[in-house]
Amino acid sequence: MTYPYRSYMESLLAYDSPAKNSHMSMRMWYKDTAGHMDECKPDKNEGLKKRHELTKNSKVFELLGPIHSDFFNQDRFLLNNVELRIKLTRSRDAFVLMSTNRNEKVVIFGRNTFIGVQDKSISNLHLGQIPKRIIIGFVSNPAFNGSYQYNPFNFQHYDLNYLSLYVDSEQIPAQPITPDYEHKFSH
Repeated sequence: MTYPYRSYMESLLAYDSPAKNSHMSMRMWYKDTAGHMDECKPDKNEGLKKRHELTKNSKVFELLGPIHSDFFNQDRFLLNNVELRIKLTRSRDAFVLMSTNRNEKVVIFGRNTFIGVQDKSISNLHLGQIPKRIIIGFVSNPAFNGSYQYNPFNFQHYDLNYLSLYVDSEQIPAQPITPDYEHKFSH
């Protein structure tokens, strides 16, 4: 899973409404209006309208949020005097911006990182355990690859009619998921 999708899914699924309506606004988390996520004009999408107000006319703004990585979700510390370096690579402009103008750019003027001694140690980083949860999401290819016209987090069902998962040759769950979107039914 690419980092932007992991970050989005963790934010969507791990936080409740009070968090999304308060401190998550520091990372511009505003709920988009269903059915209007690919709209480039903010009049129909409430989440886009709020983000637009904060950024219109090239306003400078700050974001604050966690790094979504297993390394930072541990209850362990780094050993003393162990240096930690983190390299952040931002996504392309066409992935992070929605606009009818394909020449829009993101400019990062400066960034402040809260630097302190953050201690973490990793034992048995990978044991090959089966994950507790699997999240499957579908987005259009242009949105995934970065397009000013499409929201990369506008998940669609694309008329999926059968889904099954096998772990060690055993199907989980025992019956495959066979959604019927026309009748809003899944069996």
